[in-house]
Amino acid sequence: MMKPKFSDWAKQAQATILGVPRGMWSKFGIRRMPTLKAYKGKKFCGAPGKSGSSFKSKLDSCPGS
Repeated sequence: MMKPKFSDWAKQAQATILGVPRGMWSKFGIRRMPTLKAYKGKKFCGAPGKSGSSFKSKLDSCPGS
């Protein structure tokens, strides 16, 4: 389950936030819940910060595909 504010961040960043099944956490480097990581295409862009605007900024500055 995602934190309620994540859906607001996704709207502000014009992005989609996907949940990762617990069995796949190690594949994505998740050690504890919740972890929010920004990807653009298949490129990892880093941790997006603690607001929708920082999430959008992180994605906008990422040169992913």
